[in-house]
Amino acid sequence: MFGAGFMKERREQARRARAVRRPASTNVDPPHGTGGADSENEERRLDLISGLTNLGYRLDQARRAAEVCDHMPGASLEELIRAALARCGPVRGVRRIDYTTSPPIPAG
Repeated sequence: MFGAGFMKERREQARRARAVRRPASTNVDPPHGTGGADSENEERRLDLISGLTNLGYRLDQARRAAEVCDHMPGASLEELIRAALARCGPVRGVRRIDYTTSPPIPAG
């Protein structure tokens, strides 16, 4: 439908738009040994959001749950997901089975 030249131009426009929106301070990598914790925390935050969306949560729900975990900088990804799930509750549309009230299995 669209030619290769058209798509190349669209990508260039998008790159230029991102460069304009991005603050000048983010164009330069931080000196070695500084700022690494922020990028590491941001990467873990994105991993957390990705994990929650893969579990069926909407993006806005996952982002709100990730905000709860911002105060846990040293936590593992598993701990972050557990804390986020405790905040979110079940995914809408998931049916819970109450095993305590199910009928006993007949002996056979």
